Amino acid sequence: MKYFLIGPYPPILGGVSVFNYRYTKVLKQRGYDIENIDLYRKTKLKRYLCYLKLFVWPRKSVYHLDKFIPPIAVILLLRPFRSSIILHHHSCRYFETLGGIERTIFRCFLRKVDECIFISEQLKAYYSQNGFALPTKLTIQSPFLPPPLEEEDNIWNTYDSKTLCFVNSHKPLLIANAFQIVFYQGVDLYGLDLCVDLVSELKKIYPQIGLLFALAEIGETTYFEETIHRIRKKTIADNFFFMTGQKELWPLFKKCDLMVRPTYSDGYGISIAEALYFHCPAVASDVGGRPEGTILFRNRDFDDFLCKVKNILVNPKKSPYNFARQ
Repeated sequence: MKYFLIGPYPPILGGVSVFNYRYTKVLKQRGYDIENIDLYRKTKLKRYLCYLKLFVWPRKSVYHLDKFIPPIAVILLLRPFRSSIILHHHSCRYFETLGGIERTIFRCFLRKVDECIFISEQLKAYYSQNGFALPTKLTIQSPFLPPPLEEEDNIWNTYDSKTLCFVNSHKPLLIANAFQIVFYQGVDLYGLDLCVDLVSELKKIYPQIGLLFALAEIGETTYFEETIHRIRKKTIADNFFFMTGQKELWPLFKKCDLMVRPTYSDGYGISIAEALYFHCPAVASDVGGRPEGTILFRNRDFDDFLCKVKNILVNPKKSPYNFARQ
């Protein structure tokens, strides 16, 4: 059966694109004929050709969407051939941008969805809070899939010498990440500002501390430059490192002592699950549906954030995952 997996796909790396990449491998092992459709990377013409293909594809197929996409929803509502539709929710933030007509289409579309997958109970609750009727078949399912370990050597080769030098010369080593610098409701979404303050405070206790902040794309360049200036002003330039570009992160969790994710809003945080998978503890804001074993702090509460991080660094054995290295 043809399986259309619709959503972001590498080389652009993010939580959803990484999930789609790994899930494609799983589906191929199950014998599906997979076609990945990343609309964000297509020109307008190719996008319309893709819409046409989805509409006229004659065989019964599976259409797996990473979120509600109005044009795709209309196509599947009008499609004259049988199809199975899976709606996989990774975040609720996009609901806030839907207009009145789009919400009407969404309600109609939900009646045709065969299965709805939520990454957390909180996301499921968002439906009821916004007056959307839940489909009959729904599943709460972690978006984490174990990384393909056979790719580790190739990923290490993508790290430049400055990155490797920073990783090997700082202790304790912390890691944070973001797809790009962006603001949500006027707040630094990924908590880069909190990470800077965290390193500034921890350096008083751990002079050799390092925080590697993986940033796939810069995003808000002005804010990024302001942050660089702030880092220098706090005299932590030698302790704070930006690894930029489209790079997988998970091999570094084998080397680091703690992963932090101080996001203001979040769906799940696959990078947290990756860290825990490699027995690296993780401290994250209490938003979204965090993986079991995550140490939570009150959202945007720096004192609580600092306290939780200090507790782990001082008492690693009390963490759900002991990160002491041989």
